[in-house]
Amino acid sequence: MQSTPPIRRYVIVRRRGRDGSTAWSMEPLAPSTHRKPPAPAAAPRPEPRGARAA
Repeated sequence: MQSTPPIRRYVIVRRRGRDGSTAWSMEPLAPSTHRKPPAPAAAPRPEPRGARAA
């Protein structure tokens, strides 16, 4: 059984300069671009029209 890997909050980015030099930098990983946020489960789901006759 494989354990869940820890969440990476930083990503290593390699940039190349115009002179050919490489620069390594650690940038914070944006959760919005990495993975979609989970849908709020506490929010009540609106019922479709005509589903319930009140």
